[in-house]
Amino acid sequence: MLICSYFLVNKSLWGNIPLWLFLGLWVIVVFSRSKWIISSKYHLRWLLLSVISAVSLTIGFPPNVFFLGMALGFIPILVIEKEIFSINQKASPWLFWRYLFSTFWLWNILATYWVANAALVAGLFANVVNALLMTIPWIIFHIICRKNFNWWRYVILACMWIMFEYIHSVWEISWPWLTLGNSLGTAYQFAQWYEYTGYFGGSIWIWALNIAGFYILSGSTIRKTYLTGIFLLIFIIPSLFSLYLYKNTPELGKEINVSIIQPNYEPHYEKFSVPTEVQVAKMFRLADSVIDKETKLILFPETILDPVNLDQLYARSPYMLELHELFRKAPNAYIVAGLGGYHTFSTPPDRPSVRESEGTYYEVYNAAVMLQPDTAVVQEYYKSKFVPGAEIFPYKNILPFLKPLVRKLGGTYEGFAGQPYPTNFTFDQGSVAPIICYESIYGGYVAKYVRSGANLLAIMTNDGWWDDTPGYRQHLAIGRLRAIENRRDIIRSANTGISCFINQRGDVSQPTLYETDAAINGKVNLNKKTTFYTRHGDWILWIVWISGIGLIVLNYILYNKKK
Repeated sequence: MLICSYFLVNKSLWGNIPLWLFLGLWVIVVFSRSKWIISSKYHLRWLLLSVISAVSLTIGFPPNVFFLGMALGFIPILVIEKEIFSINQKASPWLFWRYLFSTFWLWNILATYWVANAALVAGLFANVVNALLMTIPWIIFHIICRKNFNWWRYVILACMWIMFEYIHSVWEISWPWLTLGNSLGTAYQFAQWYEYTGYFGGSIWIWALNIAGFYILSGSTIRKTYLTGIFLLIFIIPSLFSLYLYKNTPELGKEINVSIIQPNYEPHYEKFSVPTEVQVAKMFRLADSVIDKETKLILFPETILDPVNLDQLYARSPYMLELHELFRKAPNAYIVAGLGGYHTFSTPPDRPSVRESEGTYYEVYNAAVMLQPDTAVVQEYYKSKFVPGAEIFPYKNILPFLKPLVRKLGGTYEGFAGQPYPTNFTFDQGSVAPIICYESIYGGYVAKYVRSGANLLAIMTNDGWWDDTPGYRQHLAIGRLRAIENRRDIIRSANTGISCFINQRGDVSQPTLYETDAAINGKVNLNKKTTFYTRHGDWILWIVWISGIGLIVLNYILYNKKK
């Protein structure tokens, strides 16, 4: 702990140091009651099982490719729950909760410690709070089903977990990063059927494997043979179907040339301190090295300029005119770029995102624009899915009394302004979805772009906030699932991280290296055909909701009959 603290103070970039710091905190918290742990062989056994579960879940999550770790990761927790129930039916749910929290906190640390590179305290807070939230569906399940040991009780648990995943993707404290279905981001050849179910279908599959695996472990010898067959069928049938789709899904749509620019400015110390004219000159040189008359789109990353007055884009920002010079070499191209922008108001609208400075009212945006040749017309898009804490203060209408504290800590109470629904940029060949950073992890949200006509997805991001850790590789892996769900090519530009092309099957081509200046050129397809998932969205959640509620009611009826 002391060594980690020393490096945190003396190093400008932390890399993996928060991992060791958070692991030290986990050990201190868990073993602060060491007498209680060693007081019984069961407590030590349950603690070891909770650690095995967290490690298995981590092994099964990107950037690791062994997704079966996720498909087996809940089994140790199920064993803990069963043993607690068997030893003492009157045991407090809080006994179970201790091991649950230990598991999920350790998993959050191992999988997402890198968040702390953006803000240390916020990263620790996010790990702890997310772990606490993950325990809720388990505790509710334990209370509801502890006195009815029916075979379907774990189906209720699976439904409750997936309901939690959905809620965690739509409320203002949204953090769906660890959604189980995301675990196939690196083993994407097995996730091709997401074009029908979306990533929540992957969560269902993983739960089915965990439940079947648990029953194999706890069943009799005869039942184990039968249940092993069921487990293999659950695994093999979707896998073979996915591999078939992977081999037989063609690249559809008209082909165009695209250039992607990775300017590579470290965001903590370079991005907002290097003079703007130097950054623009560098981006111009990189773009100029790959564009030509055949180039149709030029993609720059998130916030290449910040701040920019969006009221008079060209008049107030001469650097935009410099980017316009690229059209001399690429006269048929369109430029898509991320900007940190703002609009001012003479009469402020009644919105909580409006700010005031010296009598001027304005809103701040994480925006994207499309620049067109031979015209000053600019298409604009405002990011709408925000990172809690960093870009939006959750439920500020309910918690206005925290405003002074937030500002004292250097945060933003007003947050960014967004738009109510996603919109696309149109150009002479089709329509491109401007997806900004965090938005790419929301399957249902990205599908809305495609339902509105997007035949190409463009992801603009700034993954350098997390330093050279698994964070930016996870971000890429999760984003590629959007290509599969909608069968759309993706062009991805990172300020630093991994810029690349992703085809309609999820294959990545020309990936750039972290912390490297890069410009790449390639061909993508503009697909107009929509998938089942694109048209119907997260329809599979209705099955989850109906099944979960129905089984809870059945469980209640049977319990009262026994009484």
